[in-house]
Amino acid sequence: MRLIERACQLDLVQNDWENLRAQAFQNRPGEAVTHLRLVLETAGWAFRDGYNVEFEPELGTRKRPDVLIHTGDRQQVLVEVTSQTQDKAMRAVRRYGELVQRLTWAIESDHQVVVTMTSERPLDDGDVHAWFGVVASAAGRVASGGPIEEVQWEMNVATVHPSGTQLTDIHVGPSLSGDAWPRLADRLAQKAGQTSGGPPAWIRVEVDYSLFALTSLAWLEPEARLRAMARNVAIALADAPHVLGVVLGPPRGIGAGDDERLLLPSAEDPTRSGSVLPTLVFRERAAASGPTAVRCALPGGWARTTFVLPNPACDVEDPLRPGTVLAAEGGWLDWALDRLGMSGTAALVR
Repeated sequence: MRLIERACQLDLVQNDWENLRAQAFQNRPGEAVTHLRLVLETAGWAFRDGYNVEFEPELGTRKRPDVLIHTGDRQQVLVEVTSQTQDKAMRAVRRYGELVQRLTWAIESDHQVVVTMTSERPLDDGDVHAWFGVVASAAGRVASGGPIEEVQWEMNVATVHPSGTQLTDIHVGPSLSGDAWPRLADRLAQKAGQTSGGPPAWIRVEVDYSLFALTSLAWLEPEARLRAMARNVAIALADAPHVLGVVLGPPRGIGAGDDERLLLPSAEDPTRSGSVLPTLVFRERAAASGPTAVRCALPGGWARTTFVLPNPACDVEDPLRPGTVLAAEGGWLDWALDRLGMSGTAALVR
């Protein structure tokens, strides 16, 4: 399904393909592929809404943002795309978490117990194996009818429970809240500079899942997470009034279920912000331009959750409305196939 989607995107940009490919591969190969995919997705959404698209237009400042979208009535909006991968600290935490998970599953399977973890910082592989050797001994005693045991290694704690114990938090930590956001804020500042001197701009950032799984954002309820991210974006872009906001989220992943949208309570009630707009109009504006989180089911058993985070420093009317665009992402491939005179996705999965 994803290959079919990519073919449809390429058909839309066939006249610009050679230039797009050449520009993308000025970066490192791995980054180039991701960058090109994000450009194709962004352009595809714009084409579906009937907009005209230019790639890497030269601004008067000699800067070349990724995409210029003509939205009609002589309105234009830039979209600059980028990705944020794991840094060294994140890779260490992820490696640690995967090793701990494998060893936990092995002990639970061997002894029929439940093991929960609280980690303050990642350990090297040798310490993890030594720690879990002690945990395995404790698991043997608990499985034989002994009491719950805690096994501490430095600042990390494993707790062994009898089989059948119902728990929700299986592994808490370690957190990288102090490391993750500053790198992203630096990237936003860089991309804000890349789009200055032209029409208003959105910055689209694809982030690694670690931003949500391995930082303090992981422990926040959805509404609090959205509020925290919106606040961080507002701080990062306070000196970039030409930037409309940030569209941020991880790549699509395997998922099922219905489409969902999350708005902050302030978006449900215009009186909270002193707006005189009717409630329905106010709510739809927030749904279109944020702050909002949009989860969309995609063809082939995939799903994607994306955050639309406006920049309060920008007082320009948003002509792109990315929240509305993303809410309809699940129907994009059917639109593209119909455009080519082909059967829709329902026929492809029979």
